[in-house]
Amino acid sequence: MEEVKVVRLQTGEELICKVTEKKDTITITNVAIILPAGQGKIGLGEYLPYCEFGDAGMCVKKSHVVFMLDPVDEFKNQYNGAFGSGLVIPDPITSAALTNMNPSGPVGEGSGTGNLKLVK
Repeated sequence: MEEVKVVRLQTGEELICKVTEKKDTITITNVAIILPAGQGKIGLGEYLPYCEFGDAGMCVKKSHVVFMLDPVDEFKNQYNGAFGSGLVIPDPITSAALTNMNPSGPVGEGSGTGNLKLVK
């Protein structure tokens, strides 16, 4: 099963990618390198832009992996928007707002939109 993970390699590179684990290896696809962007911020860059990963991805021995962790939702969303599926995980406030919406009636100002209003 493919999962989005932050992976740190022995070389010091930190990657965010889709990971499939096997006994002694991991296969990584849709790989982005995590780069410092100054002032406590980070950025994402294409990892090995001069190589073709293809659908098979890249096989890495587990002995070359320092750690694998789950990214926080906000970071995972940014990755998915730029390098992954494009799907995002809504934050709890957005989820609550969408859950509390009244789906009955036509969409329009004050009709079936809960506290949301149509802006023209």
